[in-house]
Amino acid sequence: MQLSLAIPSAQAGWLSAMQTTYFCAPAARDWAFLAQSGMRRAARILLVLFAYGFAAAAQAQAQAALPGKPVGIALMSSLESNPAVITGSYSDASLSTGGSPILRMEVQWRQGTSGNFTKLDQSAITFVPNFEFFTQFRLEGLTNGQTYQVQMRAVNAQGAGPWSDVASAAPTGPPDAPLIVSVESDRGALRVRWRPPTNDGGNAIVRHELEYQLGADGERETIRIDGPGDSAGTTTVIENLPLGSAYRVRLRASNAAGDGLRTDWSHFVIIVNRPPARPPAPQALRLTAAHQRLRADWTAPSASGGLLTGYITGYDVQFKRTDVAVWTEAAHEGIATTITIRGLVNNVSYDVRVRAINLQGAGAWSDAVQGAPTAQPPAKPNAFILESLAGQILVVWNAPPDGGAPIIRYEVQYKLRTAADSAYRSDDNIAISLNSARILNLVAGQDYDVRVRAINQIGAGSWSDVRRGVPGSMASAPQALRLTAGNRQLRAEWTAPSAEVGQTFVGYQVQFKRADADAWTRTVRSGNTSITINGLENDVSYDVRVRVASFLVGGDVRAWSDVAQGAPAVQPPAMT
Repeated sequence: MQLSLAIPSAQAGWLSAMQTTYFCAPAARDWAFLAQSGMRRAARILLVLFAYGFAAAAQAQAQAALPGKPVGIALMSSLESNPAVITGSYSDASLSTGGSPILRMEVQWRQGTSGNFTKLDQSAITFVPNFEFFTQFRLEGLTNGQTYQVQMRAVNAQGAGPWSDVASAAPTGPPDAPLIVSVESDRGALRVRWRPPTNDGGNAIVRHELEYQLGADGERETIRIDGPGDSAGTTTVIENLPLGSAYRVRLRASNAAGDGLRTDWSHFVIIVNRPPARPPAPQALRLTAAHQRLRADWTAPSASGGLLTGYITGYDVQFKRTDVAVWTEAAHEGIATTITIRGLVNNVSYDVRVRAINLQGAGAWSDAVQGAPTAQPPAKPNAFILESLAGQILVVWNAPPDGGAPIIRYEVQYKLRTAADSAYRSDDNIAISLNSARILNLVAGQDYDVRVRAINQIGAGSWSDVRRGVPGSMASAPQALRLTAGNRQLRAEWTAPSAEVGQTFVGYQVQFKRADADAWTRTVRSGNTSITINGLENDVSYDVRVRVASFLVGGDVRAWSDVAQGAPAVQPPAMT
């Protein structure tokens, strides 16, 4: 190790003569190799200097302080639509560092003039310490017209300095869209009632522009309305419009920052020569009962006043038990002339009534109509043919909604496809098990139609969609079964049988047993014409047989192949 010594200038008066270099052998445990006494004194002085350096550093560390308070944060807001943005900046070469370098600047902000501050993420702050501590930050997602307050502080190795005084700014921008309250036709004129925007963008609204258009493609005219408008509502009347014409309107507000957003176009108003009116009662209210619910349907009012306010904007629907006085609101939305009222009690009478709504308000109630929910027959099942083979068809289905009463049984019918619907029959050839049925004794190669329905205590539900099945003849057995011996295993391979009418191969069943046993104890499945049977005993003879697999309920009628015998054995190593 080489030690170099440089005497601090502040102590040069008594140590300048010792500016020299010494060496310490790596294997030495002490300074004994420095034989000269002067060299030993130099080593001691060297250690003193090391101690001095550490002490000086500690003293400097102790003398460092927190940074000073930033002064003069500048805030600038952009003239943008919501959401608004405030950009802040700071630069001051005289900022006290506290004797330790400034590591970063931190920013906190809040909306309004009271409440807690939120610390701004450092990723939104740009800090350049070597350029007069230049700092820039950006607050986004703000609301025009609202006051925001910001503070900043500096951070060094000692910690965070004091927060700056609060800087305030209120971003401004164009106003939001006004609100169109109503548009009506009244004696050949168009009467528009509107309110100014609730958010003026931070600047006073100086005018509104009302635009109206004849039809969807006709001329557009604009009316300028100076002033901020009345928050309680302002009415503008456009006169001398041709009777029978259809007009629509839209509106926008403007302030010093520019033009605000337009409203959407209103729907069309037919210009008529009479005042607006509320809609009459809906017609032909009728109820359809189902399990714990009533479906209400009605016809829209025959007259709508001939103007926009007569256009139906919605419906109120109410219901109650017939034996009580208080009505309950049903959750109807939009202008559909139907609703299903759920959560009712079966076999209890309910009253239902409905009224139409337009921009003038709610019209008259319809006459109340009575109905009682009740359990219904089940819905129709979703049935499909799972398999067709050897004079049989297997049909399965999903349990349908029970209609409010438990399903007690299913009915299955079949007929030749060429026969009339009157030929459908249920007989002893049908064996039903849960949600499946096997239809037996069918003619191979013939097309059959099959259908299913569910039955509860109320009655029989609808028939399922008709499904087609074609039963086959007895499936022939797989051919040429052969075994190849391996260590504790047998590999079985065979030839697939030739397909006959109606057959669907879904795989194979393979059985095996010890040759000296009577019962076939193991069955495995294979999707191919081969399988390896593992876990056998070497040098023990096994019987193996195979047949086409079936999904049929209650057994399998397909024929087994001839039995093949083989004995697993340890095989000699392969020749290389």
